[in-house]
Amino acid sequence: MAHEWKPSDIARLRLVAQRIHQPGRAGPLETVTDLTAMQGQDLPGVLWSIGLRTPDATEADVRAAFDRAELVRSWPMRGTLHVTTPDDVRMILPLSRNRLVTSFATRHRELGITAEDVGAR
Repeated sequence: MAHEWKPSDIARLRLVAQRIHQPGRAGPLETVTDLTAMQGQDLPGVLWSIGLRTPDATEADVRAAFDRAELVRSWPMRGTLHVTTPDDVRMILPLSRNRLVTSFATRHRELGITAEDVGAR
């Protein structure tokens, strides 16, 4: 017999999978490593999000991980800023590069942005 999933079951599983129900490992680096990438468009929001998932972390702890270059904000997927580790961004970018380049080219055409515009300083 198939399991009947209730909304509360799904909510609980999401909290566990997202490391919210019970924070994960020791520090911000480990938290982001466990999740591979976290949406990071809004810096205050992502600082809070990492801190929420990291036992006893403060905003200063999370910012220090960025200052030590343990964490980076980049556009590895979907043209959306994410926080990831330097190792993971090097792994993700080759996998998503073709799709991103195609997407950016399409958007540039829509906006009338030329190659010269992109290379302008």
